[in-house]
Amino acid sequence: MIKVIGMTDTYAKRVTVTLGWNTTAFFDRDAPEKGRLVTLEFPGLTAPTAAPSEIGPDIFDELEDVEDDSLDSHPFIAGMNPYWPPVLAFLRERSGEGEERPVRGRRGGRDVLTVPAALWRYTVLEDLLDADNADDFRWFVSQQFPLDAFEAFLARHLPEAQRLLATALALPAGADRIDALERAQKPLERIAAVFANTPQRMQADVLKERERVDRALIREAKRVAKARDGSLALAVDEWLALVPRLKTDAGRDQAVRMIGRDLAKVSASPEEALAAVERLGMVAAIRSRTEYDTAFWKPLEKLLALEATESGTKIDIADATEETVTLGWPVLLAKRVGAITPGRSALVVRDGEYRPTHYVRGGRKLKFDVQKAGGSLERFGCTLTMPVDESARRMQSFLLDVERIDALSSVDPAAALAMVPQANGLPDSHAVSRAAGAAAADFRQARVLADLLIELHTGVDAAVIREMARTRRRGNRQRR
Repeated sequence: MIKVIGMTDTYAKRVTVTLGWNTTAFFDRDAPEKGRLVTLEFPGLTAPTAAPSEIGPDIFDELEDVEDDSLDSHPFIAGMNPYWPPVLAFLRERSGEGEERPVRGRRGGRDVLTVPAALWRYTVLEDLLDADNADDFRWFVSQQFPLDAFEAFLARHLPEAQRLLATALALPAGADRIDALERAQKPLERIAAVFANTPQRMQADVLKERERVDRALIREAKRVAKARDGSLALAVDEWLALVPRLKTDAGRDQAVRMIGRDLAKVSASPEEALAAVERLGMVAAIRSRTEYDTAFWKPLEKLLALEATESGTKIDIADATEETVTLGWPVLLAKRVGAITPGRSALVVRDGEYRPTHYVRGGRKLKFDVQKAGGSLERFGCTLTMPVDESARRMQSFLLDVERIDALSSVDPAAALAMVPQANGLPDSHAVSRAAGAAAADFRQARVLADLLIELHTGVDAAVIREMARTRRRGNRQRR
């Protein structure tokens, strides 16, 4: 008898099983569930003894040209799996080959094969001992069978494995012992394969049980939250007690999202809400799960007020980058210079390990203001500083002039002309004068005017100067 195992799938909303190299078979009635191992038994069929096929240098090119439905009959494939040709021939005969009921495959139509209900059943662990293709499915064992099935299998077959090995070793050294060890090798390998999958099944059961316990704890937390009197302190105490007791990532993720929604419903001032969130952040299990979880922070955006926490200090903003503020632990734990608003830009000062130390209200324009003020500027109760580098200041002033010329060329061409002394007194026929006259009505001429004035002012091609300005902007801005 030939016995084979297959994994079920679906095609055209019908359950299928793949047999052999790539042959799809359907079930005539009472189909099994998708994603299950099924065993097909063919009483009376035997696999022929195929002579090993020689592997030539072009064997894989040859197989590439063979139709999928014919691969199992190819001498090379049949030599490795001799049980598939008789199985497929039997099913084709039972299904009525030649009725031209095609199923679209990778290489065109294929005859529909149907597995009679009497030939299949769900796989049990014992099938892995004697199925012809059992080795192909040993990796699915831990996902397909419950832990008690493993326990029953091992109780029956571990003693058998020990007996086979003891019987072989009891024989005198020589040909008889060699034959006995070779006969015992395959059953021992298949018993060992099931045994090796047992820890994985145990791990899956442990996780499943932990998830069940976590769900029960969260249900109880929801019940308590509904009965609570609205006290913010009580809500924080409950969540601080719950989260460390949860043992699965799924449970912790669900809990921290509930925390955000729960805190948003509690009546509290922004200061009280901020203190409560900071208290939650002291718990590593909560902080790590909410670091990048927008479902936790989104309900809190309108509740929390990120007021200034730093004053009377000097802060070097030379290396600060402009970023769009995202509500999270970094902005809560860092010092804030001025009120910070999530979703708006701020200058972020980071330490050597790229951790934010200060959030400064304002964008990169604030850095220009500090430079124009001589490297030091009082803002939001703090002194913002930048190193005084005359060459850098000259470059910054130079590039700021370029950006002003660029902007004024579109909105006030006369003011743009006034910024460039070389443009004064040019005849009306000059390209600059013509572009200035047309700039107010034609945005394209405004761009031409800007390019001409930049080149007059700097003596360098406008495209080069614009790239320098863009590079400077990228160095001062970081978008998230």
